[in-house]
Amino acid sequence: MTSFELQSPDGDFLVEAKKGDGLVHVKLGKESFAVALTKEGPREYVAVLGERRIRFSLEEITNQSVRIRLGDYLMEFRRAQQSTDLRREDRAIQTRRLDSLNSPMPGRVISIAVMVGQKVSEGDPVVVIESMKMESVLRSDREATIDKVLVAEGDSVKRGQELVRFSVAV
Repeated sequence: MTSFELQSPDGDFLVEAKKGDGLVHVKLGKESFAVALTKEGPREYVAVLGERRIRFSLEEITNQSVRIRLGDYLMEFRRAQQSTDLRREDRAIQTRRLDSLNSPMPGRVISIAVMVGQKVSEGDPVVVIESMKMESVLRSDREATIDKVLVAEGDSVKRGQELVRFSVAV
């Protein structure tokens, strides 16, 4: 697995990628994606995630970084020098509050699937976040009752920001 630090308009991320089965497997925080890449020109590519096709162009490749253009955005992936420290930081953010759901990345809240007082089970959708033109469904990791919803649709959120607080279901 190769680790990169992604500098994008939505913030900085740790991205881990490896090739296998004709796909590129990408891990971004807790989210994992299998991406099929197709070359469409000398520097033009299409990434396929499920039914979604994302066109991008390769701007520059060096031993330490890759720059791509995605529409109006220029993103740089730099080979991570301290990936162990970044992973430790990710774990600290994910476990900041054991009774809450935190955003794994900066982005914008697209929808909230729960209300205060609602009971949720493990795997139930709670919040949908859009980051880097991709939507991520954040799901409950426990059986609980929603105690507080701390964001609204359209809110910008930071990586690690508390979104929803749970109270343990009885």
